[in-house]
Amino acid sequence: MRKFNAPYDNMGFDKVGNHNDTGTKYNFAGFDKEGYHQKGWNIFGNFKHTGTKFDKSGFNKNGIHKVTGTKFDQGGFDRDRYNQKKINRDGIHKVTGTKFNERGYDLDGFDKDGYDKKGFDKFGYDEKGFDVNKIHRDTRGLFDSSGYNRKGFDKDGYDKKGFDKFDWNVFEIYKHTGTKFDKSGYNRKGFDKDGSRRSLGYGDEEKYCRKKSGYWTYRRKTSGYWDSNY
Repeated sequence: MRKFNAPYDNMGFDKVGNHNDTGTKYNFAGFDKEGYHQKGWNIFGNFKHTGTKFDKSGFNKNGIHKVTGTKFDQGGFDRDRYNQKKINRDGIHKVTGTKFNERGYDLDGFDKDGYDKKGFDKFGYDEKGFDVNKIHRDTRGLFDSSGYNRKGFDKDGYDKKGFDKFDWNVFEIYKHTGTKFDKSGYNRKGFDKDGSRRSLGYGDEEKYCRKKSGYWTYRRKTSGYWDSNY
């Protein structure tokens, strides 16, 4: 315990404001000789540097602003100078100490690569150059300059590696097995190596047909209706 040669008052402070026990301007509770906490407030809610119930920024002891009556001032910032998104005027996040929040997005809602939560940049395009309506930035059509749409398929329904959305190529090879049979043991037409048909749900049918675009695919009928997505 640090001691001073000067006499101490009944609160333990010497004449220059040093406390007998802590050796600082504050006692163990954080209050100085004049009764103000190191954050600037006394027990009556008065702020040391203004002599009023509000600090220089207009906030009281509980962080309520005198004009707005909320924890935020007219500019939308709290006593610590952070807005409701925990970002200060310099764009720095309170928790991460960077321009990005805990989820990786900045004040405008973009990540380090410039994309928002839905995957679009500030101009409204995704990383492939398509907008929310699936229109490409450069071609102004549904396909990019290489002939692929937003999902990565060409006009015939095949991706750059030659597989359709069901993972079959034109040679009826399944993408994930490298053979003519999928992981369940059925070929593109729905038959296993012994010629048995893939089992469908009650009342369902399936057929292999050529679409208007010219490539073969499956269509499934459920409750009497053919699914147009096949």
